[in-house]
Amino acid sequence: MEDGPGVYIGSFMPQVVGIHNILISLKPRLIDSPREAQGAIEGSPFSPNFRAEDGLIRPESSRVVNSYGSELTTFPRATAGEDLEVLMQAYTCPLPLLCIAKRTGGDVFRVRISETGGDLNQTFEVFDHSKPQYYSWPTYLAGRYSFRLDGMGDFQRAGTYQVDIRACKGSLVEGQCDEGHVPTRIKPSRPFQLVVRPAQTDASRSFARELRFPPEDTPPSELNNGDGWRAGELLTFTIQARDRFGNDQRYDPTDVYDSRVLWDVNITGDGGRLATTSFQQVTVASPA
Repeated sequence: MEDGPGVYIGSFMPQVVGIHNILISLKPRLIDSPREAQGAIEGSPFSPNFRAEDGLIRPESSRVVNSYGSELTTFPRATAGEDLEVLMQAYTCPLPLLCIAKRTGGDVFRVRISETGGDLNQTFEVFDHSKPQYYSWPTYLAGRYSFRLDGMGDFQRAGTYQVDIRACKGSLVEGQCDEGHVPTRIKPSRPFQLVVRPAQTDASRSFARELRFPPEDTPPSELNNGDGWRAGELLTFTIQARDRFGNDQRYDPTDVYDSRVLWDVNITGDGGRLATTSFQQVTVASPA
């Protein structure tokens, strides 16, 4: 059937779930000779994957989950330089008060992450676990989606990030919402907060504030190198602990896996004589 100048519409109803081949070619007219017959249109054959219909996705009920499918209301804290994978589960609501996990894929999830007070603002690729590369996974992962954060590429800087996750009903065009549907935030209908904490302290990136500028200065510039300090006076200096990416350490007393950084400070006088023993081992910590 023709729908306007040069536009034709075809329709069909697939009866079987799975990948189909659609070959579209120009049918020769009766008056055409075999040599005048045209071949397939650009891109043909097409290979859409028709999925079973287990309900329309409801973004407001879809959620971030752990590997067991339990809902996560907050993101686990990440560490600078380490990868982080986040799982999402699509939900459908067949009844007003009944929402269940979908068991088929093909919908669209979009993830955008921005840094609070920073310049990072980018979209991340989302993987549909119903695709062939995930067929070896347990079947309950159908309806699951995930995205991965590259610690060495995207998250070397400690700080707080906002993770905006939206979803919509998929169309035959991969990655696009179906007609009449727009990306809507998943549960809890607001961006998630991702806290990236510093990695392990690296002595080569740490520095004494009163003695030198930060080591990223090339070459490091001396502030005063102790000029003006006098013997017999109580003198203090501050060590700024940093990780290998240059992030300032933040001691968090609520984190049982965190600990203060211990520094060995050896001070010797002229001729190698020990000038003082009061700084043999110093506990230095930045406030959270």
